[in-house]
Amino acid sequence: VILTITSIYLNKYMDTDTKNASIVVKKYFKCMAEENVNEELSLLTSDLKKNHSVGKDSDIKSIKLISIKEASNNYKEDYSDKKNTKIFIVKFDIQFKDDNKSVVESGVTKWTVTVIRKDKTSPWLIADVGVC
Repeated sequence: VILTITSIYLNKYMDTDTKNASIVVKKYFKCMAEENVNEELSLLTSDLKKNHSVGKDSDIKSIKLISIKEASNNYKEDYSDKKNTKIFIVKFDIQFKDDNKSVVESGVTKWTVTVIRKDKTSPWLIADVGVC
């Protein structure tokens, strides 16, 4: 139900580039939920892959995407190529197997997810993930 509501919002209110970039974010959360490490890595830029702990002793019990919306242009100040940069505010519910092993506690939280592409013909990839 949650992903369905998100999909309806995406289809109705977002332009094509924004929709396509947001699909990458949705896939990322699906991969985390399913512990699909290979596909999760395929959604990341090479720089993010170097510093990302995908599948390494995952303590995630469950993760559910609640909402995704494009952030205001203020979030893009650090990016020179604004046409090929999309930043989303993502709200989700994450539950950990053991809260003592996690940097954050289980529950509903928000992250910013930055999605970039080299040019209009390149695929969208996640370049950064951070706490709002």
